[in-house]
Amino acid sequence: MLTPTQVALDTELVKSLQEVAAERGASLDQVFADSVRQYLRQARRAKLQREAEAFEALHAELKSKYLGQHVAIHDGNLVDHDTDPVALVRRVRERF
Repeated sequence: MLTPTQVALDTELVKSLQEVAAERGASLDQVFADSVRQYLRQARRAKLQREAEAFEALHAELKSKYLGQHVAIHDGNLVDHDTDPVALVRRVRERF
């Protein structure tokens, strides 16, 4: 499903996107959407990496307090824990 949206872009950026679209034989809309999808994937990977680094930094404390439990880290902080991973995921998704 497509949602018509207006986005203001620098003229040079638009020209570059048009060139890529022409090279690929694709529409400007397709190239723009692909570019945004790629950006979002990279942003998610970067966030996941930051959360993994936070987990590593908190590991000793988490191990001493929550051994045998699953933990949820969000924005570098422990936000929840539970022995039941399904219940934990459910609560975390509701909150965030």
